[in-house]
Amino acid sequence: MAGGFPRFISCRDVRDFYEDFAHADITAENPANKLDGLLFRKEAVDVRSPSGKIIHRGMTPEEKLTASLSDALGFLNDSTYPVLVRIAVFHYWFVYIHPFYDGNGRTARFISSAYIARHLTPLIALRLAVTIKRRKSMYYSLLKDTDAEINCGDLTPFICGFMEFIADTVEDVTRKLRRKISQLERFRHFMAKAVPEGGIEADIMDLLLQASVFYGRGLAMDELMRLTGKSRNTIKAKIRQLPAREVSVAGNRKKYYKIDWAGIARI
Repeated sequence: MAGGFPRFISCRDVRDFYEDFAHADITAENPANKLDGLLFRKEAVDVRSPSGKIIHRGMTPEEKLTASLSDALGFLNDSTYPVLVRIAVFHYWFVYIHPFYDGNGRTARFISSAYIARHLTPLIALRLAVTIKRRKSMYYSLLKDTDAEINCGDLTPFICGFMEFIADTVEDVTRKLRRKISQLERFRHFMAKAVPEGGIEADIMDLLLQASVFYGRGLAMDELMRLTGKSRNTIKAKIRQLPAREVSVAGNRKKYYKIDWAGIARI
């Protein structure tokens, strides 16, 4: 990994990732989808519409699809081309090759997101799959139109459509972040009335507040220890000094400390 995100250089990298990412779940659902080639599938596979019509046939034989995937990975990592163009082209190329019996779309989306996270921001990467799912009809239309014989292999429509997905994701993330930042500033104003600034109590409250606004779940003790650099006993003692209505503990197997937003707003 580089910068915390996996790199996909070789076909072996893709197969190893798929093994950890999806293969077990997919074969548990349908044992016929277990990979049977040297790296990928050995037999042909068809992509069908809800009505059962064949809309795409994956590349065969395995030697050919492996060679094509190797070329696609080479393009993905070729820095002489704009990175977003590389990601879009690779995404289509991967789905066209269809190296697995099942799970090709989710694997392509993960690889695309991993490269977007490295070159843009993880926030965009995390939301891209949501955008594609929300606009699934457009996504499949792009794949179908690009596959069409009359298109003569021109990837421009798919690249432009994929860029639109990224632009929509950027706008969606920006809008959500602005709303969350506004909430954070509002609750920090209320919190300042309840907890004096400058102490470890204020630091703990602010961390819990950020977790509540941006994460929703709260923070576990080990997370609080790592973020504050304080011991478990110190954090527990400081939390006990805070008004009970402001901090609650949730979770069955693992405890998560959460901010009571309503309690803060009533101050």
